[in-house]
Order: sequence, then C-alpha cells, then structure tokens
Amino acid sequence: MVPGLSRASDFLNILFGCDSFHPESDSSANLPGFCDKEIDAKMKAALKLAVTDAAGANKMWAEIDKAVMEKSPGVPLFNPKHVDFVSKRVGNFQFNAQYYWIVTQSWVK
Repeated sequence: MVPGLSRASDFLNILFGCDSFHPESDSSANLPGFCDKEIDAKMKAALKLAVTDAAGANKMWAEIDKAVMEKSPGVPLFNPKHVDFVSKRVGNFQFNAQYYWIVTQSWVK
C-alpha cells in the first residue's frame, strides 16, 4: 500500500471500479458489474493524488463514496464489530484490524 493511501481505495476501487469488472467471469471482484466512467476517472485521479496529498485524496474518496452510493450498485448491510473475551490466564493477547486475534502470539498459563 502506498503511504498515505486512503483505505477507501481498498474497497471502492476494487468493488466498483471498471477495471475490476470482467463480464462472464467468476474472477470479477466487481460483482454488481458497476462501471461508471466518470466515477472511475475520479477513482484513478484519487489514487494518483494520494501519493502526494493524502488529505486531498481522502476528500476525493469521500465524494466518490457518495457518488457510488447515490447510484446504489451495492448496499451496506452492517458494520461488523468484534468483541473478544479472554481469561486472566491468557497472555500476550494481540488484536489486528485485518486478522483479529493473533492466536499464534498468545499463550495460556
């Protein structure tokens, strides 16, 4: 990931970018087949801007998110939350935003 690159690019560009749509293919990450050339051009511009101006790119990604949601190619259903309960006997509990509990780093007395 490019330093300063917005996390919005991790899903908006992949899920709704024209380059991610492969008609008649099971390998298309863009499942709804959404391809809006104007929005796609803005995504590409935001990706380039993120290299030199992360704050400016984040502002663009917010506008892109709004534009995509107005077209409704997908509907966010929920925002998952994870709660981990551990015993006092568990040591070195580590949480990672992507992988959640890193079990291999923990130990039990």
